[in-house]
Amino acid sequence: MAASKKNADPWLADVDKRMRRFASQHAKAFAKTKREQSGFFEIGCFIALVEDYSKQGFTVRANNLAADGSFRYLTSPNGNPDNFSYVTMDRGSVVCELRQQIRLRSVLHPDIAFTPDMVVLRSGTQIVQIKDPDYANGKRGMFAAPASAALAVHECKSLVGFPELYVSFLGMLSATGHPAHIMTTSSPPLGHLASTLFVGGESSALHLRMLEALSKHFPVNIVTGLHKGGWVLTKGKKPMNRV
Repeated sequence: MAASKKNADPWLADVDKRMRRFASQHAKAFAKTKREQSGFFEIGCFIALVEDYSKQGFTVRANNLAADGSFRYLTSPNGNPDNFSYVTMDRGSVVCELRQQIRLRSVLHPDIAFTPDMVVLRSGTQIVQIKDPDYANGKRGMFAAPASAALAVHECKSLVGFPELYVSFLGMLSATGHPAHIMTTSSPPLGHLASTLFVGGESSALHLRMLEALSKHFPVNIVTGLHKGGWVLTKGKKPMNRV
């Protein structure tokens, strides 16, 4: 028999009370939008890359800090790189920069341009601002660097991976037209991390087989399950493709 409205009201009131208490206790977690969560995930990947270079003996320096000394992360392709921070890494004659959201112009054609989440550039690479009437109606400049100056291209996806995502990452690398991103290579213990796709969600056993096959045939890394704290770069338990 269905409960009467009189008997149901106290139950609903109790549920409402519990929901409000739960929301109040966990407000910070639930207040984050998907865009913010993706930004935090990207920052986590950025820091993991910095730690990887540091462990290899690179001297790591933060550049272009804010007036109060804080590091300004760029997690949107619409930002002006001059207004955000970046990291330089040097060891001997090797000097490079780790930057976020830098548009790359393909070696194949200048109109083939896209913005990876993170890119390792040769130090001193010029990021040129050009006004294009087909971009923001010519009101804002488009910042871009040549793909030929990129040592590695990294993408961060705070979601559950799937085959089409993995394959599209290979397409992005091929679109740079830069041979270093598509030639097969060995897996040395040190060196620049090969272009990597960081994925937050877990992968199925079938997907893991696909990822292993891709890493054997292409000089890339596809790392999944990072939402569970599986930061394989910092743990150093899994061999990674490097260039």
